[in-house]
Amino acid sequence: MFGYSGVQRSPFAFQTLRVLSILKIALIFMKLFFFLAILLTKISCVYAQADAGTFDEPYVSPEAGLSSANASAPSSPISDSSVQKQPAADEGAFYEPYESPELGLSKSKLPIKAYFDQGIWFAGGGNTLRVGGDIQIDGREYFQYSNQPPNFRIRRARMIFEGTLQNTFGFFVAPLFIRDVVIMHQVFIETVRPLYAKWRFGLFKEPFSLESTRSDLLVDFNERSIGIINFLQTADVGIMLFGTFWKKKIEYGVGVFNGRGILLENNSKKEYIGRVVYAPFLGSKGILDQFYIGASASTSHQYDNLTDLPFVTGADTIFWLWTGDGETPTIWNDVRNRWGADFEWYYGSFACRAEYLGVDWGTIKQGCREAHFSAEHGYIEVTYILTGEKKVRNAFVIPKHNFNLCTLRGGAWEIAGRYQVLVLDPASLHKGIARGSSEVKGFTLGLNIYFNPYVLSRLNWEYLHFNNKVRWHEHWIKGESVFIARIQAVF
Repeated sequence: MFGYSGVQRSPFAFQTLRVLSILKIALIFMKLFFFLAILLTKISCVYAQADAGTFDEPYVSPEAGLSSANASAPSSPISDSSVQKQPAADEGAFYEPYESPELGLSKSKLPIKAYFDQGIWFAGGGNTLRVGGDIQIDGREYFQYSNQPPNFRIRRARMIFEGTLQNTFGFFVAPLFIRDVVIMHQVFIETVRPLYAKWRFGLFKEPFSLESTRSDLLVDFNERSIGIINFLQTADVGIMLFGTFWKKKIEYGVGVFNGRGILLENNSKKEYIGRVVYAPFLGSKGILDQFYIGASASTSHQYDNLTDLPFVTGADTIFWLWTGDGETPTIWNDVRNRWGADFEWYYGSFACRAEYLGVDWGTIKQGCREAHFSAEHGYIEVTYILTGEKKVRNAFVIPKHNFNLCTLRGGAWEIAGRYQVLVLDPASLHKGIARGSSEVKGFTLGLNIYFNPYVLSRLNWEYLHFNNKVRWHEHWIKGESVFIARIQAVF
């Protein structure tokens, strides 16, 4: 499956491919904006005939999960979202004058409802706003030598501002605090209708992979699997068309992105991504009612200096390091093709997920040496809630009884297990372009304690085996055995 490709391309071929790529990108953007114009025109016509105060579908929140028992079925993992309850305009509303920002006139009063649902929500006049956030605090203890010391860390801390504008557009802004640096985790604008063809613009998760599109707050382990961590970017800047149809049996997402991840770096050669999910038995009320299968694919052209860049585990232990120096850097200037397939199944308190990911980076060069690089990754994971609560797709577990700190009773208790394998093309190791391990495999065992709908703890032991020792300064890293404890709060 792995091999070396020695095909050489002429300068004329490179120029021809470049021109064709530019024309391809221009054509795609023209089509996207053409369909967007038609979509917005249709939405405007529908709302011109409808009552301005109606909102017959719940808004899809991009990050938060379900926090109340009366919340409805979760939404597509392509949009990394869950349904949020909307307030009735005549329930407990208070009134404030509406001020025109342009004229300074106060001509009418709008009903505004405020309530708490994993953040403070305000709703009125066809608009909603949520102000909230989340915190994850970790402690790590390594039982084998690692390039990382045992430590405590603020894994994530985010403020979230999201909502809708006139029941037509949605917005999401989430700054991420990392030590003394603030970066944008996600920020986008989207249309919320029709459900079968919605648009999103900005920085957000690409429609690729089951595990990658799930919210960081909902992943059942403290860290994602190693293939997803190293070969899929957290988010990217671009445009996406997504939605559901056929009674939500089919979910899809297609988009064009910069292809450079959360760093917002431009890339003239864009990345094209697509994902589709099919639920063949949805609505049957049988044992396979919540069974979903998905497939993803992407293609792009990348240019990067890989010198001294590592591949790491979820606990940041290095198992692969690209070599090179200032005079002979390791350069990646070729395609990046990715493809994957996955399934997920929920039944009562039980859940099972599995995924395959394939990656092809083309040729990696270091001076006069070059090698083809590709990788394959797979995992399977199973969870079961011991206390009998139902496991819902893309939603928080809601305990039957909140945990009592005095009696140490209550809460929802869940056990989890995962096995994963990552295989890297060893050609780069043989050519001296990289050093490390070409195969990593192992398991993770976990206990999740849901204290209430907003606070939980995850306790994980992860053991990974490297097929080659990795030298780090004067030490050799043979694998990873680490205990990770996390406390998470959503507010």
